[in-house]
Amino acid sequence: DTRYRAYHNLDFQLMEGSIDREYQVLCHGFWSRVACCLDLPVFALKGAVTRRSQVATPGARPARSDVKVLSHLSFGSRALSFAHISIQTGRRHQIRAQAAHVGHPVVSD
Repeated sequence: DTRYRAYHNLDFQLMEGSIDREYQVLCHGFWSRVACCLDLPVFALKGAVTRRSQVATPGARPARSDVKVLSHLSFGSRALSFAHISIQTGRRHQIRAQAAHVGHPVVSD
């Protein structure tokens, strides 16, 4: 089955680290334009629907995200930052948890 092969091919590429995981994210606040690395462990309770992923709690696993702010925007009285985020690990809700932890939660989160 083609779908079965495609799934395992993708799974292999993820394990091998040959896929770049890059995202464009709109965040609250004025995030510095200086590129930074968020090296903050993330904990995600498997199967949890109501509990969000958390940073730096017991059981958290290593998680690294590289952040480069592309531009700043304003929406009424709100400051927003548009960032390019590349994740080196793939924790559940990694970007959301780390961005919120450093004071720049994802818009509409």
